[in-house]
Amino acid sequence: MKFALKTKYQKREERIDKRKIKRFKTQLKVFVHETDELLGYAEDLNIKALKLRSLAPIVDDGKVIQLWFRTSNDSENEKKLILSARKRWGTFSYTDPRIFNAGLNFIDLTEESLDSIQELISEYSK
Repeated sequence: MKFALKTKYQKREERIDKRKIKRFKTQLKVFVHETDELLGYAEDLNIKALKLRSLAPIVDDGKVIQLWFRTSNDSENEKKLILSARKRWGTFSYTDPRIFNAGLNFIDLTEESLDSIQELISEYSK
């Protein structure tokens, strides 16, 4: 009797398929609200969270951070979306330069913020 071993890629695909909320690929610049310092780039976005990629470590696990990003590439209708998020997980690469990844969950979203995220997602899903 032969057993087919699943590859790392197949296991990852199965895990992604089990996610309850669909994620959308993005390339959004994310900034620290208090300082306007570039925090990193959002790569995955959904209505509850984002995956952030950065060249610098991204706050400690569990810490709440105020961040913002633009909700449109249209400079005439530029709007900043300011959110609070909590870091849920973090990893880093062993490459040079080191790249840091973090999962940030949005907290205390207002209806307006949720609507803005939905609009942004619909823009990226086209």
